[in-house]
Amino acid sequence: MKKLARLVLGKGLLLLIILSLGMGATAPSRAETQSPVITLDGERLAFPTAPINRDGITYVHAETLLEALGLEVAYPNDEVEASEAVIGGIKSGLFLVFHDDGVIEVNGTRHELKQSSFLHDGTRYIPLRFTAEASKAKVQWLPQEKRIAITTAPELSQIRLMLPESETLTAAQLQAMADYSATAAGVELVIEPTPHDHYYDRVMLRIAAGDILELTVLPEATRLPADMYRQVSPDLEPLLADYPHLSQLLESSLDELRQDHDGIRALPIAQSPADAAFPALRQDWLDRLGFVSPQTMDELAQVLQAFTDQDPDGNGKHDTYGLIALPETPGLEGFEWVDRIYNKNSSRFIEKDGAIVDTLLSAETREALAWLQQAYKNGWIHPEWATLSKEAAYEQLRDGSVGGAALTLEQAAALQLSWQDADNKALLSPLVSLQADSTAPAVTAQGKSYKGLLLFSLFTPQDKLEQLLTLLEQLATPGEESNTGKAALRQALLQTPSATLEDKLDEKARKQLEQVREQREAIISGQSAPILPQTVLTDAHDLAAYATTNDKIKQMRTKIILGASLSTWDDFVAKLQQDEDYKRMMEALN
Repeated sequence: MKKLARLVLGKGLLLLIILSLGMGATAPSRAETQSPVITLDGERLAFPTAPINRDGITYVHAETLLEALGLEVAYPNDEVEASEAVIGGIKSGLFLVFHDDGVIEVNGTRHELKQSSFLHDGTRYIPLRFTAEASKAKVQWLPQEKRIAITTAPELSQIRLMLPESETLTAAQLQAMADYSATAAGVELVIEPTPHDHYYDRVMLRIAAGDILELTVLPEATRLPADMYRQVSPDLEPLLADYPHLSQLLESSLDELRQDHDGIRALPIAQSPADAAFPALRQDWLDRLGFVSPQTMDELAQVLQAFTDQDPDGNGKHDTYGLIALPETPGLEGFEWVDRIYNKNSSRFIEKDGAIVDTLLSAETREALAWLQQAYKNGWIHPEWATLSKEAAYEQLRDGSVGGAALTLEQAAALQLSWQDADNKALLSPLVSLQADSTAPAVTAQGKSYKGLLLFSLFTPQDKLEQLLTLLEQLATPGEESNTGKAALRQALLQTPSATLEDKLDEKARKQLEQVREQREAIISGQSAPILPQTVLTDAHDLAAYATTNDKIKQMRTKIILGASLSTWDDFVAKLQQDEDYKRMMEALN
């Protein structure tokens, strides 16, 4: 018969198990011999009874081994006779149950052995190697010393990591990342994938509660005020010299981060500044209509007109448009790149005669708005661009209704990949640069040399912080390309999404993006990084004023593009220069 019993484990935990009925002690099947000396971390283990060797497997006194390995011993209750009993052990992250029928359960998973446990002369024996290795210890046979050496794994420091959820981040990858962290840096990495919805709200809640994780991935660096890092994150500058590969990998972006944050209070997720948003056009439409990539705004106008009027998709219908914008908020424009070309600079705010000036106020910006207004009037811009969400506008581009938009290289790679996965022959061509006219300098995309940041906690002990930096140093060190844990963790912490997407593109599309990036980088080489108020302004009032003023500017620009007179823009600019919030912002920038 079989009897159901409760195995009483430490701290009130009960496990239901099925106990197999057995009468009397189990007799050995072969001759038993005593095993050699057994040590744990170099110290000899004293067993109350001699170890037994059966079929090359060493069995030892159960309670002694379990307790030596840090497990709390668990026994069956009084309803079960000793001859029927099994034994168990439990500690954080591990519970073991030994049956008499050749089965050992490890965290609920059954493992079958020739003999899992037996009674001999009233003593319960369990297999040494299996038990030790289940407890993450190493077991070695040292023949010259006639010794079995058990070496326990060092206790790992726990490091919590918060990052956005990703469909590509599988359970297997998460486990591989944790395994690599334990091996490379001796840390127990606890990963908390967090939904994208309200991700930054959750980050801010943790900051407000003083419960910042040891490491938090911030995909958008500008979402937190620059001065906040001083309040919540340690100064990393004195430590970086001890991590040469990490410092070298982030070298250019660290210089820019020092200027933005007046120090190193986070680590940048580096990207090429040439990856910023800039026009990309349907290359297959250009080829079908006999165009090459435009170099000037006049040439771009000819291409957009042909995209609108000459049936570039060949479906016999008049249902395509040249351009669309992908604004973060519907109605807040999205064609600022035209201003940059006419102002002959990749940044709205530029340094001139030792001061920071706003090119929004220039005559060139007025000229750019006139170009956009005419493009909309001619039907080159999608008629609903001002009301469409960013996602809806992207769908228009993906589904083939529109032939161009300003995209980051990450967005361009994602769009091309969506076509590739759908076996769509569409081909996207990000432009390298554009000129206001044939005599003007070429202007290209230029953004920050980092997109996201790795946020550290001010409350992390120094030794744990150094372990975390050691892990990042290992990720930055070349080699171990076949290690899936290292690859997944490097991708999550040190690579932009663009690099990951580009790896999945076919060779032609991937090389095209690489060439565009190289050519853009050659144009912006030696130029200073663009001035972004959201990374320079530290006062909360100044930041709020900038955001409010910027929305007003975009709303007015939208009205002008839709047909309002340019004199309306002139009046708006005149009033803007007298606005107290605007003047305060410009004073703060200077």
